[in-house]
Amino acid sequence: MYSFGCTLYEMLTRQWHTSDRRGRVQGEARERAVPIRASTSRNPPELVEIAQRCMAKSPQDRYRSFVEVSSALGEVLPGLTGKQRERTTATAG
Repeated sequence: MYSFGCTLYEMLTRQWHTSDRRGRVQGEARERAVPIRASTSRNPPELVEIAQRCMAKSPQDRYRSFVEVSSALGEVLPGLTGKQRERTTATAG
């Protein structure tokens, strides 16, 4: 979940989530990601919230499954694209 959040962060900000040049894993232990809002104001707050929740330092504060992430992203999709989400059946497992 954390790795997905890091990828989403990098897509939104166009920069690494940590400034440590020796490697992401080492940097994560010492630094917090630069808040997405500080990087760019073009990102919808709901999408920023999803990325930040995925990257929460405590696993208990992250989404419990990608089904939850998919649901959250599905709520944001119409506002970003003007299209409704296609309904599919997702199962946790």
